This record gives sequence, C-alpha cells and structure tokens, in this order.
Amino acid sequence: MKNLKITLCLTLLLVFSVLYSKAFTDSVWVNIKITDTSFNHKTPKLYLQKLGDKIRTSISPNSIKDGQFVFAFKNENYFECILRFDPDKTFFVPFYLSPESKHVKVEYFFPSTNKIAFINRSSGSKAQADINRIEDRTNEILHQNDEKLRIKYKDYDKIASRVDILNESYNLNLKDRFEFIKKLSYDTTIYAPALYSSIINSFDYWSVDQLKAFVSNQNPREAVSIYQEIKDNITIKEAAFKDEKLKSILLKIPEIQLAIKAMDQKYIYLSFWASWCGPCRLHNKTLKSANYKNLGFIGISFDKNLFEMIRAGKEDDIDKWKQVQIKEGFESEIAKSFGINALPGNILLNDKRKIIGINISDQTLEHLIFQK
Repeated sequence: MKNLKITLCLTLLLVFSVLYSKAFTDSVWVNIKITDTSFNHKTPKLYLQKLGDKIRTSISPNSIKDGQFVFAFKNENYFECILRFDPDKTFFVPFYLSPESKHVKVEYFFPSTNKIAFINRSSGSKAQADINRIEDRTNEILHQNDEKLRIKYKDYDKIASRVDILNESYNLNLKDRFEFIKKLSYDTTIYAPALYSSIINSFDYWSVDQLKAFVSNQNPREAVSIYQEIKDNITIKEAAFKDEKLKSILLKIPEIQLAIKAMDQKYIYLSFWASWCGPCRLHNKTLKSANYKNLGFIGISFDKNLFEMIRAGKEDDIDKWKQVQIKEGFESEIAKSFGINALPGNILLNDKRKIIGINISDQTLEHLIFQK
C-alpha cells in the first residue's frame, strides 16, 4: 500500500511537471522597463494583436516593481504589442514579437525635452531587431543624402528649407529608401512581417508605380495578411487619384461637403482621429503647432461619444477645426473606401479639390503643399 502511494505521488508529480513545463514553453514573458519614474506607480495594460487580425487583446501585468512591468501570456502568433496607461492616451509605442520570442525585454526612454517615449533597447524578439535594423539603415540613408547635398551646395545649411532644395532632398530619399527596401525583400534572414510592417508604416513614401513594382515579384512568406493590405491600399490609392467616384463618397456626408465648400485655403487636410487614439492626440498637437498657412483642416472623428470628441478637441486645441463625427468608425463607407484601417489617417485635397494624398506622412504633406 505504501509503495502504491509513493508511485501515485511520483506519477502526479511527473504529470504536473510535464504540464508546467509545457505551459512555460508555450508562454511569452515580456519585461518592460520605463526610465521615467513618474510611471513607477501606474498600472498599464499590454495590447496584443495577432498577424492578420484587427482585434487587440488586453492583459494586465503579472508584477510591477520600480518602473518594471512583467507580462506573461500564451504564445499565439502575436505580432504587435502596445503598452498603454489609461487614461493617458499619449503614451503609445509599439514593439513587435516573432514566433521564437520567449523572454522579451524592452526599455522605453523619455528624452528630457518631452514626454514622447521611444524604445531605447530591446532583446528577445527577432521582429523588433529587424525593425530596428530597418530604421537604423533608413536614418543612415537620410544622413548620407544630407551630406551629399551639403557637398553639392556649399551653403546647404542656410538654404535647406528652400522649396526646390526640400523637393530635391525628398526625391533623393524616396529613391534610396525604395532601393534599400527592395533589396532587403530578397533577404530571407529577415522576418517578413517586420519588413512588410515597415512598408505599411511608411506607405506614403512610395509612389503607386513603385509599390506595384515591389509587390509584383515578391514572396510575402509569413506576411501574407500585411502583403494583401498593401495590395488593397495600392488599388485604393490608384483609384483615388483617377476616379471621381471615391470623391463622391466624401461629398455624400453633408457636413464634409459644406466644410469643403466653406474653405478658401489652397489645400484641405481631412484628419481621421478619435479621442481614445494615443497617436492621434499627439498628431493633433503636431499639426496644430506646424501652423500651415495654405492648409485647411477638417477633423473626422471615429468617436461614438460626442462629448468625448468635443472634450478631446478642446484639450488638443483643434476645436476650431470643423469636426465631423462618424460613429461607424472603421465599418463606415468612407473608412473602407479609402483604406482607413488604423488611426490616425488622412486625405489631402488640392486647390481643384482633387484627392492627391491618402494616409500620408507629415513629410509627404509638406512636400505636396510646398512644391512649386
């Protein structure tokens, strides 16, 4: 009887050991450190998004100590992770996971000049390492092109803001960035979703022709969903610049139609945002501080609550913009037609009220509105 009990205990111990080992093996542990001590006593959530999925899952930390937050969750092909402190909507810095990620460490750093964080260092994720590599090389390209122009124009630092010089710099960077990404797409050592995510994040830098040339002969590997999103956006972009039917979708909304007619600025920027969107709130302030003289703004909010839209607009000092509320958000006709799959988004109209930009960056915006 005694031997039977010992055998039973050993069997149960073995079963628990196997189950614990499997649970540990199938888990991802993420350790996040924040250098700003003001976050030490705040409780964040980690928002996880799978490849090809629009829905984010939120989890609370397993432990909090001196600005370090530890999260553990089952490895289910999560790709994008976002740390968020509610109700602070301005802290929004994503990092990325790949299938081999088990023990991930991320350190957020705050420059003394502002409260916008960036990733200071990271380890344990090939996806994040590859994205860092792409960003580092992109910054090198920008620096090298600055040096080329500095050699070409002896007084470059004085004339760098001149329209023709800005355009020359923009076009040079556009060409070199595209060649770099195209070459990188043949590198099978890079995690494909990291590469294609970088393209999505700088989508407006490429012309329609460049994007079509890029996707025509590429193997997206693990990034099929992002690859398809790029192809869908190419179709939308191409149609928007040629087809007046898309413009009519804008004018279907009476508030937008009236706002466009009432504006006398050369360009009109329709800014898609929401009070709950951290990047949108930061971008609102950036656009406001830029003080573009020949650019009119229309805010298109995906807030379901009108009060929240009004409150956030006052906080961001954009309450003087004409604001249009679209409660259907991403399910609305305008969002689906123009590929507004994430916020912030935008549409740019020229002096003839033709669409000349969709989801463009601030750099591209300046290029378009300041060119001759």
